[in-house]
Amino acid sequence: GLLETIYLINDFDEPENSTVKEDTLQTRELFDARLELSTEISRVYNRSEYSWSKIKHTMRPEIVYQYIPKVSQDELPFFDSTDRISNRNRITYSLTNFFVARLDNEAGKVSYQDFARLKFSQSYDLEEPEIEVQNGIGSDRPFSNLLTQLDLTPGNYVKLTYKNEWSPYSGDF
Repeated sequence: GLLETIYLINDFDEPENSTVKEDTLQTRELFDARLELSTEISRVYNRSEYSWSKIKHTMRPEIVYQYIPKVSQDELPFFDSTDRISNRNRITYSLTNFFVARLDNEAGKVSYQDFARLKFSQSYDLEEPEIEVQNGIGSDRPFSNLLTQLDLTPGNYVKLTYKNEWSPYSGDF
């Protein structure tokens, strides 16, 4: 992919030592690469209780590689955090579980409801791991927190989401 940003600076209050020039057209071009590998495994369970006649459970393991090169952006304006694009060289792996219910009503009509999704994901930084200094000692931390997200949809117009992160380094949630 190609990421393009164009700035046309007419009048901008920058500090005197800034390299951003007024009345200029400035651009930033970055390429990004992404490779995704995934598959799906599913099974249908028969149920006779309630109005759900069947439940389909689908598991999708996925591996994503993302690369964005590091480039200097010092000469570009900085209005907010979206004006800087961070470099990336990371692998993200995840496992997502989907649950779909088949509902049979008395009139013989069939409908389907996506009632739950459970996702676990974590990233590994290949290039520049985050360095955390504690008690004067730095340590590489290439793994991101383990993200858990649960989405429940018990009915129309209602969705409940729970997110949690666990640190593999401190063991804290």
